[in-house]
Amino acid sequence: HTARPQQQHMAEAPPGGSADDAADPETAASYLSRTNFKSIVEWLTAEAILRRPVDPVAFVRDLVAGKLGARGPGAEYAPDHATRYVSECYGDAAAAADEHGRVYATRETASRGAAHETRLAEAALRLVRCDDIEACVVEEARTLLGGERAALYRPATTPTDDANAAPSVRLVRRTAAAELDAADEAPDTRSIAAVVAASGVVATVGDARRDARVDPTLAGLVQTLVCAPITSAGAVAGVLEVVNRAAEPATPFDHADGEALRALGALAGHLGDVA
Repeated sequence: HTARPQQQHMAEAPPGGSADDAADPETAASYLSRTNFKSIVEWLTAEAILRRPVDPVAFVRDLVAGKLGARGPGAEYAPDHATRYVSECYGDAAAAADEHGRVYATRETASRGAAHETRLAEAALRLVRCDDIEACVVEEARTLLGGERAALYRPATTPTDDANAAPSVRLVRRTAAAELDAADEAPDTRSIAAVVAASGVVATVGDARRDARVDPTLAGLVQTLVCAPITSAGAVAGVLEVVNRAAEPATPFDHADGEALRALGALAGHLGDVA
């Protein structure tokens, strides 16, 4: 009879080692300890319990993307990062607790989500009737999240021969000053909006003071921000950005805010004229 092929081992040999090394329980335990992986799992679990996301996979993706972006270019992971993530999450939970230590984050998130849905429906009606959709969608973004200010960016179209060139965007509209100065017109290769334009992934900055993606010269002007893509025919046609909460400056934007802004971006892209 035909010999049954041997079952392939799940563990493969690590560089410079053997398959037995990879499968060794002590080696695995050592890796988990060395990377502080248990704290990563604890952090993701605590965040999910605190935020109660509708789509936990998208929620984890955005959380991890935010931490990778905050780490800064070229910076490597360190085990104490995971410990800090856990501490920050528990700090958020403590801030949301009442005098008896009970946390009502779920109720708060649900309430904010319902408000987002109502505002999105109202925004859709206004955008359909709007003659200048660029101006309208920027104002709707600010209103949707109760932001201090909002902006619309477009991917830069200047050709380049450098395949490794950083993504860039140009500012098109904002809710602040009516005129754009020369600095605003120049492509900003450091902006978070540029990364969103290139990746199509929502970016949320909870605390700009501790986030390497935010230009240090903006300290004091930016406390929290969220960027989401405007999508049209499956491509990123622009990026919406909302900066700071007008009524609650100490409250950071979160995953639910990012998803609401993403929905507005998809709506704007569907209506056209922003692309």
